Amino acid sequence: MRDIDAVVLAGSPPGSDSGAGDKLPNRAMTDIAGRPMLHWTVDALTNASTLSRIVAVGDVKADGLDTVVEPGDTLVENIKRGIDALEGGGERVLLVSADIPMVTSAAIDDFVERATALQVDFAYPIVRREVCESSYPQMKRTYLKTAQGTFTGGNVTMVTKSFVRDNWDMVSGAYDARKQVTRLARIIGVGLLARVIVAQALPWVLNIASLEDAASRVLQASVAAVISDFPELAEDVDKESDMQTANAILLARGKTLAGEMEVL
Repeated sequence: MRDIDAVVLAGSPPGSDSGAGDKLPNRAMTDIAGRPMLHWTVDALTNASTLSRIVAVGDVKADGLDTVVEPGDTLVENIKRGIDALEGGGERVLLVSADIPMVTSAAIDDFVERATALQVDFAYPIVRREVCESSYPQMKRTYLKTAQGTFTGGNVTMVTKSFVRDNWDMVSGAYDARKQVTRLARIIGVGLLARVIVAQALPWVLNIASLEDAASRVLQASVAAVISDFPELAEDVDKESDMQTANAILLARGKTLAGEMEVL
């Protein structure tokens, strides 16, 4: 069932995360467990049974990539460039952050299958806090409390090409406003923003369905959250401490696989 193409977003230049003392000096080609971080991510994508072509946007290289595209100035521009590079193919595209080296093909396939079945314009994975902390207690994530539980967001997204093409201005505006509370409130509504804040003390006031409805209105498209049991989708590496943790986990994973091969 290899009918979904993937775009790997690897366009962050060296030093793009400067400003926080523990941020990494570079991104996708940072060495983790003896290999560039991007290579771990691409391995999972190439081994996934649901994916066809794999395009990377960034000044990068890796075995398994069908095309590499020069990056633009913003994440949103890189999304557009990656999708534009996919001539033909299906309507749905998987967007993948380059900095999830612990992701597995099983995690990718599970999300792709469930997101595709929803038939929405924009599907986004969320992972329960207890799942993340039981599997990777060393990794620190940001969580949101809701009536259905406490979740963190994933680092892959399923979108339709028509959604990106037809709502380009809206997507760009929402992205530009993501860190400006006043602009964000105007876009998603002051009422919902207030509920998000209050929910951190009183989770029952905020439902996932209300967040989906708000996102659908803002993006002028159908949006759905996919509750995933694969914490690897959420465990991105963007700090020095994350890199050290991922390095240890991947080295241990490699030793485990080597041991299993010896038994066989």
